[in-house]
Amino acid sequence: MPFTVFHLGPGIALKAAAPRRLSLAMFAGAQVLMDIEPGIGMLRGAATLHGYSHTLAGALAIALLCLPFKRLAEWVFRVRISWRQAAVGALLGTFTHILLDALVHDDIRPFWPLSDANPLRGLLGWHETELLCLLLALAALRWAPHAWARLRAMPWR
Repeated sequence: MPFTVFHLGPGIALKAAAPRRLSLAMFAGAQVLMDIEPGIGMLRGAATLHGYSHTLAGALAIALLCLPFKRLAEWVFRVRISWRQAAVGALLGTFTHILLDALVHDDIRPFWPLSDANPLRGLLGWHETELLCLLLALAALRWAPHAWARLRAMPWR
């Protein structure tokens, strides 16, 4: 399903591990942009949902497309985001998205155009992948109390 919150688990863990290195807002925005193509595919009834956006080249392009939205993220979340934090957040957002989706979806070709193979498919099942994402988020919030406090303090208006 597009726009799943489970993709945020690794982002929350990465933010807790390196709070000044990446923007969680940019990470989350990149996650949403990654799933526009599958979302449109679902609306159109396409047989293949994960196309070019779910390749390493597509992920890089989407991460670059996220960067102009840095100012919007700063305004929405009332935080300062450096260009480096924005870039790291967007890149990690798109690349972790491909990694997670490649584990569970049959139609992903992460290494296209070099290969149509998906060597990650089946390493973890659907439920195990979702559980991993949830556990990463919970561990980050448990062992980095400042992360939980910052998450709770975010303006959600």
